[in-house]
Amino acid sequence: MKNTFFLKNTFCLLSFIFIIVSCGNNDIKNENPITSSKESSENTIVGKWKLIQEKSDGSSDVMLHIEKSGYFEVNTVLNDPKFAKAGIDKIQPISKGQWKIENGVLILNHINQDQIKKEDFEIIKCDSENLKIQNKNKNIHSYIPYIEK
Repeated sequence: MKNTFFLKNTFCLLSFIFIIVSCGNNDIKNENPITSSKESSENTIVGKWKLIQEKSDGSSDVMLHIEKSGYFEVNTVLNDPKFAKAGIDKIQPISKGQWKIENGVLILNHINQDQIKKEDFEIIKCDSENLKIQNKNKNIHSYIPYIEK
């Protein structure tokens, strides 16, 4: 009798756990399109991006380096060999800090000594070939993947 009682209770408990787990998975699947879209944007935006400048002679580039860890750097990359001959480092830092994406907005928190300057950019396009972001003043910044020379 005790064995039957134990088996019935075990069966009920396992059934209950199975129902809870399967319902939990369905709920997660319903939420995943939003989450996966956000994660997709975050994964796609990670990397080194070169700012496309209309008036550039090619002697330097502006590079936005976004790391998966939530850290970013903005640097000037000096391409002209005369800078190297003069002993100037090829990469000149402009800014650095932390980044995150919230509701389709790229938030850059520039950290300079004890001050934080926050910049918000609406993400217009983000894929493996292009990054287009727009600031509050409606200025669009276009980037392509940075390829080191």
